[in-house]
Order: sequence, then C-alpha cells, then structure tokens
Amino acid sequence: MHPKILIFGFGYTARFVAKKLATLNFQITGTSRNQALHGQHSEGYELIDFSRTDIEKSLHSATHILVSTPPSEHSGDPVLANFLDLIKKYAPQTEWLGYLSSTGVYGDHQGKWVDESSPAISLGQQGALRFNAEKAWTILAEAHHLPLHIFRIAGIYGPERNALTRIAQGKTQTIFKPDHFFSRIHVEDIAEVLMASIKKPNPISISK
Repeated sequence: MHPKILIFGFGYTARFVAKKLATLNFQITGTSRNQALHGQHSEGYELIDFSRTDIEKSLHSATHILVSTPPSEHSGDPVLANFLDLIKKYAPQTEWLGYLSSTGVYGDHQGKWVDESSPAISLGQQGALRFNAEKAWTILAEAHHLPLHIFRIAGIYGPERNALTRIAQGKTQTIFKPDHFFSRIHVEDIAEVLMASIKKPNPISISK
C-alpha cells in the first residue's frame, strides 16, 4: 500500500514538495480554493476543495499530513478552526504531521543570531499569529499523540520567485542596512528538509 499525504494549502512550496514525494511513491492530495483546478493533474496529484466532505474523505486514507496554510486574525489556524475533530479522529493512523511556520515567530532580536531555542519577543501581528498557531498544534499533538514537526521557514525564493524575476517585472527595491543579513531559503531546500523528516521522523520538534 502506497503512503498518502494530504497537503493543506497547495501553493508554491507544496508543488515542489509534491514532486519529491512522487519519487517516494506517495499518493498526493492537496487543497485549493480554486475550483477550476480541482481534479487529477498530470503531475500525479489531486486537488480538492477546502470542505468537510472532501477533507474527511482524504483524511480517511491519509498516512501523512502537511499544513501549509497561514493563520488568520479572526479564526487562527484555518485547519484547526474547521477540521479539529477530524484531525483528532484520524490521529491514530497519522505517521507524520508537518506544519510550515515562519521565522517571524522569533520577533525582533535587534540583529542578534537566533536558533530553535531563541524566545519569541517583540512579535508583530503575523509573528504572533504564527506563534499562537504553533502552540495550538503542539497542544493538540501532545494530547492526541500526533507526530508533529514544526518548520520555521525564512523568506522563500526559487524559480519564478527571486530577485531576477522581480527586476524583470520592474519591481525593484533598494535596501541599505549596515551589517544586515537577509534570511532566505530556496524552495528546493525546503522540500529536501521535509523529505528527510518524513524518512526519519522526530516528533514534537521544531526546525529552522
């Protein structure tokens, strides 16, 4: 039986992850609010609606879950807000659960280096939303023995999303800050990290 993954939020990063998963013989299902994209694709994955009927059907057979949807100001994490009971129901069969967070949860450390053990300080709105979503997923994982893995991701770049693309589109911006370092990660590197985690899980962990 092939492993099956349900990806909440099939966007830019998820497309690269799906290509890697296909090499491991995964059956891949992702959610999309664009109904025109629903159905089987030539790349080997299926897109479904963000609805209870479609989600339960996919969770029923899913062995892995990847959450790539951002939290909102009004409802927090959309997966937990809409499908908390279903996540609990199918927790016993979940072999791996990944949550894509952001390095914004560290807040403003005044230019100092941060790592997974750094505290969250001076959080902006988006950072606070992400941090609260992390806490909500962690509480759920600990209560229902879900193999949760949190990945705090920096600014993503890659094909069609990089400085050269922005210049070609006339979207230029000059930033000059002495001793300032930009925190970026290539989308292919994100996919490789997720593959390594799936192959060798380390539940209830945070990676940066």
